[in-house]
Amino acid sequence: MNTEIVAQGFGILAAICGLWAMSQPSEKKLKVISLSHRFCYIVQFLLLGLDLAVIANLIGFVRIAISLYSRSWFWVFVVWAVSIATAFLSQPTSFIAVLPIMASMILTLTLFRLTGAAFRIGLISGSVLWVIHNIWAGSYGGIVLESGMIVSVLVGWYRAEKAKRENKLP
Repeated sequence: MNTEIVAQGFGILAAICGLWAMSQPSEKKLKVISLSHRFCYIVQFLLLGLDLAVIANLIGFVRIAISLYSRSWFWVFVVWAVSIATAFLSQPTSFIAVLPIMASMILTLTLFRLTGAAFRIGLISGSVLWVIHNIWAGSYGGIVLESGMIVSVLVGWYRAEKAKRENKLP
């Protein structure tokens, strides 16, 4: 079987899971569904041979899992240290190649420390960095996916605000 086709299949599955996750009004449900999104991304980028993207998504997977149980600054600093070390050790060829790691750092702060509007803004910021990276990498699917993520976050934000107004959000 063609590795490229399998990789793109995992990319499509990642997109579906990611968009579904980001449209959730509950931050906890968003995080839980995001684990499957990150797993599919890990497999996709592994099959495509994009090491920094694999590492950024491994960091993202672990970060989400930990953030379900802790909101400690300790974990923010641990994940940031791993992200910075990864960026230095990978010896990237350009600044744009490091954007997935920068997105990882923003998303770490977002998942561990932010709530409400700041949480959604953090998610959007991370996706914007991925869009820029994907434009540079020529990943049209990635551009569409991350643009869709931004729209999904905005939809989820709207739904959360609406639920809050109607006292329906747990």
